Amino acid sequence: MRGAMQRARYLRDTDLGRADGWWLELDGVRVGELFDPQYLDMFWDSYAVRTLAGHQATLADDDLWEACRFSFRSRGTAPAWSEGATP
Repeated sequence: MRGAMQRARYLRDTDLGRADGWWLELDGVRVGELFDPQYLDMFWDSYAVRTLAGHQATLADDDLWEACRFSFRSRGTAPAWSEGATP
């Protein structure tokens, strides 16, 4: 129960993780990060993308994005909460 309360508090305090940013991962490897969230609409946020060294071609690959191959991992927590989510 305590873990659930800590997670709920974290989500509340960080605007559902937005304040910490997100790692972009492909097959368990960090390839970039999302930062500077901007509210667009009721269900949509926009982020700036920063590529980690050596992964420019990976993040520029439209086929990987369209196949939902990336995982989004909160920089403030360990578990990947959004495996295979759409960008």
